[in-house]
Amino acid sequence: MSDSCVTLLNVGARQVFERWMEWEPEEQAWHSYINFELRYKELNRARVIYEKYILLVNIFICTCAFLILIANDIAVSVFLLY
Repeated sequence: MSDSCVTLLNVGARQVFERWMEWEPEEQAWHSYINFELRYKELNRARVIYEKYILLVNIFICTCAFLILIANDIAVSVFLLY
């Protein structure tokens, strides 16, 4: 499959996820969306989704998962500097 086809599929999948999140689904749905973005190296999008999830759910576990994502992002950035 060409890169343009994969990009179109990602855009379509992202639209489905965004509409699904409007229904405020359970935790696993949010993690599926976040993992989708991480799979395609969209760290900023994953971060924004985590932020929306934290505001919506406001639970300790979600906040810890977000902090782990930030820590991993910082670790990767530091690793790339060297």
